[in-house]
Amino acid sequence: MAKDPLAQFVIGQARSFVAPDGDLVLEDVKEGTAHIRYLAKKEPSCSMCVMSVDDLRELLAEQLRAKAPHIKAVEIVVEQID
Repeated sequence: MAKDPLAQFVIGQARSFVAPDGDLVLEDVKEGTAHIRYLAKKEPSCSMCVMSVDDLRELLAEQLRAKAPHIKAVEIVVEQID
């Protein structure tokens, strides 16, 4: 499956917002929706260290609207990692 290069670029830039406490993976772009996996490290000593899913979704949607306007929606699946 070929990845959308514009969406991949945006995800690459956004990775810095979740590092070092997580990572982002562009799973697919289908029918105007970017499907993203958010690998979030659970850090019990700092609950505010990891970006919330809602904040991340809004950030990615804003960036995708600007750089990949064919993407109209963002779906995020969160996977907790150690």
